[in-house]
Amino acid sequence: GDPAELITRYALPKLYKLEQEYGSFITGTIKKGFKKKTSDELKVTRKVFSVKGGLSSLTEALYKLSGKDSFILGVSDLKPEYKEGKFHISFSNSQNENITIIANKLITTSGAFSLDTLLTFIDNESLSKITNLKYANVVEVILGFKNWNGMNPDGFGGLIPSIEKRDLLGVLFMSSLFANRTPENGTLFTLFLGGMRKPEMYNKSENEIKAIVEKEFVSLMKPSEFEPELFKINYHKNAIPQYGIDSGERFDMVDKLENQYKGLIIGGNLKGGIGMADRIKQGKELAVRACG
Repeated sequence: GDPAELITRYALPKLYKLEQEYGSFITGTIKKGFKKKTSDELKVTRKVFSVKGGLSSLTEALYKLSGKDSFILGVSDLKPEYKEGKFHISFSNSQNENITIIANKLITTSGAFSLDTLLTFIDNESLSKITNLKYANVVEVILGFKNWNGMNPDGFGGLIPSIEKRDLLGVLFMSSLFANRTPENGTLFTLFLGGMRKPEMYNKSENEIKAIVEKEFVSLMKPSEFEPELFKINYHKNAIPQYGIDSGERFDMVDKLENQYKGLIIGGNLKGGIGMADRIKQGKELAVRACG
């Protein structure tokens, strides 16, 4: 994101809390290190982890354990209505059958940009306070080498500061972070381009992206030759929400709408943080609210 537009208390709430409680982020980090931890806090680790087989294994397990019959996938013409304190949700399933479900609660974790087409029972003026959230488009590039001959990618990777004037946002050393991602002696990298700093990257062709990546990657990682066995490009539209100055107004509107339409729960990355940990934390909170 653009540091000039991001608001710390919304985009980085943990850092903001340290500053408010201890006077500064650095002082807070040091003092918190000496603070006695609770039994739950002692269980927390900074170790980077994933799921065997990739994160899709987690969602697939949840899908199976929750009961496949509890899910309806591939729907179209989705139209929810709010009538007498209930949600009447009409749609067509994958067999083109028209179905209506009446529910006490309606939960959405969709991006802010899609809510005006989903929550059609809410007036546009109110929803616009949420749907005006800016998102950064990102280009993800995956590079795989069977026999790597360059700088030792031992570590996490790194973000590239704007002052360096590069066309990359950052690079992750995936084969160092996670086990079983490559064949023996193989190396895997994930690179990111675009974002708010370089939005034009999202509109470039794959050939243009390949040329940019080769130039930047060789400059950074110093391979003796650039001949990856794997070169995959993914374009992610509306990838990263930007928690700017209007975030407080957006959060207030979410609260207002949830109070106005009893049983409506609005989640997703439009509130509560943008990272994976934020999504897991929010998922648990939404589950508790849904069962309450």
